[in-house]
Amino acid sequence: MVNHRIYIPLLAVVLLIASQGICSAEWDKPAQFRWKQMEFQAKISYISPESDFILASERPVNIVDMRHGRQRYRTHILDALGNTMQYSDLKKGQWIYVRGGHLPDGTIGARTIFLIPRQLDERKIFNDYPALKYLSPWGE
Repeated sequence: MVNHRIYIPLLAVVLLIASQGICSAEWDKPAQFRWKQMEFQAKISYISPESDFILASERPVNIVDMRHGRQRYRTHILDALGNTMQYSDLKKGQWIYVRGGHLPDGTIGARTIFLIPRQLDERKIFNDYPALKYLSPWGE
């Protein structure tokens, strides 16, 4: 005969451990927490008049401005020294360094866009422009 005083609590512990994947907070996380991060240099070929995206070397780069819970997530646009810039400061033909990630729809969500003077040597980029080393806060 099975001792129910031990069996029921043991079953509860096993079910609790097994259900952690089902009860995860993954459903509450915005897409940026699930994306594959990426960084690249590109030349701007198109700037949306609606301020929602740019084309950089034929890649659509979304400008993020959203709220999730109490957090606001926005793309930071900076010059190569780390000074804040506006979307309107971006011009067709300029070089940028994008830090962001792939979104579920196949586009790129930009966390930070740095305006750089030209295409830079990948081996020396962080030595020449130390501001590119640091990741801006994500969520305000």
